[in-house]
Amino acid sequence: MSVRAVNDLQTSIDQLARTLESIDAAMSGAYDKALNDAIPYAPSGYTIYQLRGNAQKEAQRLLDILTDRYGLPRYELTGIAFAGDLGFGRAALVPKCTTNAGQVETSFVISINEILFLRHYEDFLYIYIPHEVAHIATCLRGGFPIERGETLHAAAHGEEWLQSMKDLGFTEPETHIFHNLDMSPVYEYKLDMGKRLKEVF
Repeated sequence: MSVRAVNDLQTSIDQLARTLESIDAAMSGAYDKALNDAIPYAPSGYTIYQLRGNAQKEAQRLLDILTDRYGLPRYELTGIAFAGDLGFGRAALVPKCTTNAGQVETSFVISINEILFLRHYEDFLYIYIPHEVAHIATCLRGGFPIERGETLHAAAHGEEWLQSMKDLGFTEPETHIFHNLDMSPVYEYKLDMGKRLKEVF
């Protein structure tokens, strides 16, 4: 390879590195703005790290209740992942495990939309985190079957999940299958990120 070719390659690598840095800065800037806009809605007197820790502790506490009730070994949650967008208007999610697949997930991370979490902290702590923990308990008990013609979403919120929610004290868990949170802050975040990325290119 000639010296000129090497120099051209190095120039291209440098340009790519600068572009990637700009992309990262654009995405981080949009996320930071969305969180800063959401923080005033969160409980005062706590840092964002304390609120995240509270969510983790509550999820583990609830899972301990269920594993103890079902006579299962204690399961330590892998963690909670906070993000700005989980896709399809989701507020939170965990991997679903069906008995049809032949194997059940053994490592679980609860993913939470942090923009919504900060704006609706108590709803997450007392509704959405229990919802996801009930899914994990279902998986630890062996998963759930999917009947012919049934969607994954419907099956995941079937008898097994409903029972776990009842065991956590929800008298009408079927009313908590879907969330009714205002998604506009998430859409605004995505729009802002798109505008920032457009400036990069």
